[in-house]
Amino acid sequence: MSVFSKQLIWQFSRLLPGAIIRAVGRFQFRCPLLGGVIRRFASAALSGEGTIARGVGAGLRFDPTGGFPDMIMGTTEPEEQTILNRYLAEGAVFYDIGANIGFYSTLAGKLVGPTGHVYAFEPHPETANRCRSNALRNRFDHVDVATAAVSSYDGTIELALGDGSTQSTISQKLGEPNEGLLVRVISIDQWRKSRQALLSSLVLIDAEGQEIEILKGMRETITAAMPVFMIEVHWLGIAFVEFVERELVPSGYCFTTYDGALLKREVCRYHVLGIPGSLCS
Repeated sequence: MSVFSKQLIWQFSRLLPGAIIRAVGRFQFRCPLLGGVIRRFASAALSGEGTIARGVGAGLRFDPTGGFPDMIMGTTEPEEQTILNRYLAEGAVFYDIGANIGFYSTLAGKLVGPTGHVYAFEPHPETANRCRSNALRNRFDHVDVATAAVSSYDGTIELALGDGSTQSTISQKLGEPNEGLLVRVISIDQWRKSRQALLSSLVLIDAEGQEIEILKGMRETITAAMPVFMIEVHWLGIAFVEFVERELVPSGYCFTTYDGALLKREVCRYHVLGIPGSLCS
C-alpha cells in the first residue's frame, strides 16, 4: 500500500465517529471469514508510528504494529479507558500485567505523569520491546517494562506462540514437544521485593487464563496496597468466581463486571472490576 493511500485512509478514518470504528472492530470477531480481511487491511493502512486521534491517549505518539489498528484511532475498549481515567491521577502507580505492545501502559504514563510510575509486564521479547518503544516515543521515563510472564512463582516457563508474537499463552504442558519460547516467569510479590518497586494504585491483568495464578502470587502486595483491579478473565468461569469469593471478598473487595453486574459463574470470558472496600459504593 502506497504512502499516499495510507495517508488518505488515515485522514478519512479520523473523520469517522468512534462508534462506527468500534462497530467495525467488533464485527471482525463476529464474522471470522471477514475478520482476517478487515485486520489485514486495517493493519496495512494504519501501521507505523502516528498520533492517537482521540480518547484518553489523544495526542500521544504510538505505533500499533503488532496490536490492533484502532489503538492509533484511540477507540480501543472505551470502558477500559474510562476506568483508567477514573482511578489514575498524577502520582499514581499502575501495574499492566500482560501489557502487549503497551497501549494501556502508554495511556497510564500520561495519566500518572512523571511523579507516578507504570510497571508493565510482557513475556514475549519482541512485544515487550514494542511496549518500551511506545513509552519512549513519549519520553515516558517513568514507564518500566519487564520482559517476563507473571504467575504464582519465580522460574522459567514455555510460551506457546499463537498467531503472531502478541497472541501467546503460557504452556501448561511443559513436558510435551512444543515450538514455544522459554521465558522468565515471576510472581509480583517476589519481584516487588527484589526491585523495591512502588505499591500499585491500579492493576490491569490480561494474561490469557493465568489470572488466578497471578493473584496468588501477589497476595502480600494486595494486602499492602489494596489496589483497584481490572481483570480480563479468560475461560476460568466458576473457578475464578470461587477464588474471588474465597480469597478477596473477605478482605473487603467488591467484584462486578465493568458495567456493574454480578459475576456469572458460567461465563467463560468477561471483564471484571475489583474495588477495595473503601471505594465500594
